[in-house]
Amino acid sequence: MGDNTMTQLKKRAPANRLLFSVAFLAIGMAMGGCLLPPRPEPPMGAAVRATMARQIADPAASERTDSSEGLEGMAGAGAMQDYHRSFSEPKKPSSPFGSIVIESSGSGK
Repeated sequence: MGDNTMTQLKKRAPANRLLFSVAFLAIGMAMGGCLLPPRPEPPMGAAVRATMARQIADPAASERTDSSEGLEGMAGAGAMQDYHRSFSEPKKPSSPFGSIVIESSGSGK
């Protein structure tokens, strides 16, 4: 009986070693996933700030203080007066039909 048991154990040994190796490998891989350092994350809001920065047409525009060209002094002053006056004077009521004026001739014929 002793020889028969030893023979059976020797036949099972490669299968047991394979099972043990697979189990050990699976546990090692699972534990290895826990041991990895965390990925560095960008600071909160970095994507929003980057998107807003890309929407600015000319970031260096505030550094240039030269005067604008194309508008003379008198024309600019008149345009500014008209602009300010548009807020102080009441707006005239407009017709829902635009600038159409309807007149009657007064005769009943």
